[in-house]
Amino acid sequence: MATKPKKKITFQDVERRRREFSGALRDYAQSGQRYHNPAMPMPAKYYASAQVLPNRLAMFDKLPKGKVIGETGVGADNIAAEILNRAKPAKLHMFGTLESSLTDEALRDGLRSGCVVPHGEPYGLELADVPDGFFDALYLSGETAVDDVRALLNLAARKTTADGTIMVNSYAVWSTASMYHCGTAKAVNEFCTQNGWKMTYLALDPMGYYNVALNPL
Repeated sequence: MATKPKKKITFQDVERRRREFSGALRDYAQSGQRYHNPAMPMPAKYYASAQVLPNRLAMFDKLPKGKVIGETGVGADNIAAEILNRAKPAKLHMFGTLESSLTDEALRDGLRSGCVVPHGEPYGLELADVPDGFFDALYLSGETAVDDVRALLNLAARKTTADGTIMVNSYAVWSTASMYHCGTAKAVNEFCTQNGWKMTYLALDPMGYYNVALNPL
């Protein structure tokens, strides 16, 4: 028997479901419950000197050259390739990827020269095994649940140098793609105010998945 073709989802179908979701949120809020988790406000000293950049690539351009950099939550290798090209690190450690998955030619060349070091195990375990103060900069991506981002930020603070940089992807409270919570902004603001770090750069993104670079006050 031939399989019946699936009905094509139209823009109107998506809008109808969005309105239903919006109505459910309104009813939930009217019942006295909170669905969203806003980020806490930060005093001005934690962001007053921050520079706004057009995108995260411009943020990578700001990194000092010839340093030791790590990226967590590596999916596709295009971002790692941009870091390699723009920051020209002495070493680029890629957590959450396998050597066999690298497709970018520059990364393959870096692998052969020893500049690029992939770590295939779950990055939290691998990153925890690196000596404290090892990295000049870390780029954190992949995690958006607030507790996971909190843990990763605290780990990153130990693994970077005293004047190191922590860069964080998806600085937002809501994912416009998945229509779900994004705890990154909440975790970052808490981390800065509780640990004495400041926002150095805020990199814009067309979909609102901003990136931030953090340094100790």
